[in-house]
Amino acid sequence: MRRLFRNPPLVWSLLLALVLLVAMALPSVVDFGDYATVQKVRAPLAPGEDGFILGSDLAGRNLLPRVLVGMRLTLLVGLGVLLLRAVLALPLGLLAGWRGGWLARVVSATAAGASAVPTLIVVALVLRIFSSVLTLSRPVQYLIYAAALVLVGLPRLADQIANLAGSVKNMPHVEAALSLGATQWRIITRHLFPVIRGDLLAALAAELALVLVAMGHMAIFDASAVIGGVTMVQLEYGRHANVELVPELGAMMGLSKGLIRYYWWPAVVPAVALGLIIACFQLLADGLRRWWLRRA
Repeated sequence: MRRLFRNPPLVWSLLLALVLLVAMALPSVVDFGDYATVQKVRAPLAPGEDGFILGSDLAGRNLLPRVLVGMRLTLLVGLGVLLLRAVLALPLGLLAGWRGGWLARVVSATAAGASAVPTLIVVALVLRIFSSVLTLSRPVQYLIYAAALVLVGLPRLADQIANLAGSVKNMPHVEAALSLGATQWRIITRHLFPVIRGDLLAALAAELALVLVAMGHMAIFDASAVIGGVTMVQLEYGRHANVELVPELGAMMGLSKGLIRYYWWPAVVPAVALGLIIACFQLLADGLRRWWLRRA
């Protein structure tokens, strides 16, 4: 316990995670009324008005439960993208780090090339190409969007894992296992992976934060990346706006940004929620690195 409290980033990340988990659980135990149906035409309610703690969105829906539910969906999509990245990058990175040579150089060069091109441009370009060539249903568009997010970050994660594995392969216990005739995969799984698992866990936490940042950027700058579809509503003074059908933080920010001059809360509140989630995983990554270094 003393070791835990000597690690402030880990302590703060765990406390923030607890607060976020409680917040995301609230819609399941508290009745917020109907927050999914587009209401009658009226100006969005400001925070605190008519009992709406965080106000209403551009469609007159209670913003508080929509943000809490949106946190769940955003985190779920981010975790799915991270899981697919890890499943593909882990064996590739371990093998590249163990063998070195041309495979390690290819992984490193691919990671450098992928990092030189912004994620936003790559994912947007993929969506534009597929949408212009094929008539795609919404579920297929989401699959392409997720696949693009997975692939655009895959080289960087594989390169990180390769560097971790390469720093361990010359350790005495690994060389001893090799001299005793252990197979390649036995050495990787029994002698190499256990040494890097703490650093790998920290890298995955930081990677999840990057995935969430990329999702937010995509929804803000590219309407085709909105999860769940959109509908149009009429506002006061003849204004019109598109609003998300499914509450997701990126979609809420992206579709509300055009009217932020008049109604700031529909965009700022989900942005703050997304920022807290990202900060939680960044702190967790830092805390896990410190924890692992002290154990080592």
